[in-house]
Amino acid sequence: SSRESGTEIFEPTRTTRRMYPLPAVTMNRSRAQVPKSRTLPVVQYVDTTTIGKRTVSLEPLLAQHAFAMESNATTDYVSSVHALVNLSPERLYTLGEAHLLNHLPGARQHLAFAYIFRAASAHGYSPACALLGLCYEFGLGVVGAYSTAVDWYVAAGRDQPIALARLAFLKKYGRPGVPTDRRSADDFAKTLAALPRPLEWFRKAADQFNFAPAHYCMAACHHDGLCAPKSPTRAFEYYARAAAQKLPQGLAGVGYCYAEGLGCEHSDAQAVRHYK
Repeated sequence: SSRESGTEIFEPTRTTRRMYPLPAVTMNRSRAQVPKSRTLPVVQYVDTTTIGKRTVSLEPLLAQHAFAMESNATTDYVSSVHALVNLSPERLYTLGEAHLLNHLPGARQHLAFAYIFRAASAHGYSPACALLGLCYEFGLGVVGAYSTAVDWYVAAGRDQPIALARLAFLKKYGRPGVPTDRRSADDFAKTLAALPRPLEWFRKAADQFNFAPAHYCMAACHHDGLCAPKSPTRAFEYYARAAAQKLPQGLAGVGYCYAEGLGCEHSDAQAVRHYK
């Protein structure tokens, strides 16, 4: 069986990638049509996963999991696919977020990515586009790629706090494939600041669910004073929580703090240890 349940947990060890195929069934996209002002990136999708010694197609796994979540029953693949395709983008997003934050029995990042990807690519659902950018930035259920993360953050539009916060950071400091653009960074920061409760998702994900990327993002916000009090001490604390979960960006953040004496006592030895 390619189902996942709370007792039978599949752990991916290898993935292959190809363009994402939509099931050959009719989809009702009227409620979540992509606005004409934005386009969705063309990306590759993790299509198969290796479970033990078996290579399993991720789409049937996702379809059967979705059907089980909605009906608490099992069925044939065709019915499963129909059940998956008929899920609203809001429901797809909710399931993906629950897997991402480990707030679901048997939660797995490859399923989180798959749900979120479908809500974003098939429906153009803005919150899913933003969260998909986070998956690509931090390599959650997919091979990380900063440039692809930026593409999805931009596709999310200018009313999604997750996307705006990360664009403000990535454009300010740059990353592989993402050139520095301080003017754009300032523009994203101002747009973020105009939204109500701009850091609410990151705070909840960090403080309630101990989500390592959220700890890192909160650290960056406190470091820069982006919609949060500028506090080296708070920045170091959040970096340390991300580093405790071995998040590479968190480890680098702690190393930077020790190297600069930012929110902690300067220590070259600790900086080198965390950078390594």
